[in-house]
Amino acid sequence: MTYYTANRCLLEENCLDESPDRILLPPTDPNAEVWDISGYRLVYCKGACPKVYRVYRDDSMLGLVFQHITHWANEVDKIRYAKPLDAAVALINFALWRVKPPDITASAA
Repeated sequence: MTYYTANRCLLEENCLDESPDRILLPPTDPNAEVWDISGYRLVYCKGACPKVYRVYRDDSMLGLVFQHITHWANEVDKIRYAKPLDAAVALINFALWRVKPPDITASAA
């Protein structure tokens, strides 16, 4: 026997426009929780512990950072950071390293 469950919201066209819970607010939305930190913009996404923030630099999203009770973390390493800026900078450093890996032969010579 097959059971089907349907969300009423999925069946209505205007459901997303009328929803009181707008999860992914853009950084420009006046209702968004936004932190501007040294050229980075953190926009609250979801959660309480940890709180999840999307990290933007200019108009590009870099990734996610997580605010725990005692530290900050990001999605690319397992390091605990004391400040949100450090976790955000690690995201861009990881992205740059993925584009062009460091030249380890130059340091060996």
